[in-house]
Amino acid sequence: AGNQHQIQAIVNAGLLPAIIETLGAYECDVKKEAVGVCSNIATEGSSQQIRHLVECGVLESLCEVLRSTLDVKLALETIQVILSSGAKLVDQGQCTSNPYAEMVQSFDDSSAIEGLISHSDFDIRSLAQNITSTYFQTEAENSAQPDVQPPPMQRPKEGNHASEEDENEDENDDGKGFWDSDR
Repeated sequence: AGNQHQIQAIVNAGLLPAIIETLGAYECDVKKEAVGVCSNIATEGSSQQIRHLVECGVLESLCEVLRSTLDVKLALETIQVILSSGAKLVDQGQCTSNPYAEMVQSFDDSSAIEGLISHSDFDIRSLAQNITSTYFQTEAENSAQPDVQPPPMQRPKEGNHASEEDENEDENDDGKGFWDSDR
């Protein structure tokens, strides 16, 4: 896979499922080539081509590659590019959360990525840290952040002189405090 036109030819020919299937091949050379093709599609493809790649199951297969010792770095780089594409979908208002990050989490493979944070190879360790901190909140971060919500804002007590601005807010008051609203 090369440019978007060549990638589209692969998509049109229906070859993506076969390419993704080879990510699970026992032959190291075959698996390595399949990772390379998926990486090229993720880095050079359009957002629609990347979406099709994901729909064909590439994320789960790449996460399986992370559990092997072969091409972990290229698999991580490819996952990072795909997650970045998902972040762009959010930025463009096409969705409210990164669908590709949610997929990785649904496979419980964000833990496979987190496990690579202690890898002996600096590049792999750095990639895993970057992916985890950018797209996934770790258990340590969850427990480090207190689950405290600020109290709702109080309306002025009767008898207090509210400003004209406060009175206009009261006309639109739905009974919820500021923090309870969808603002």
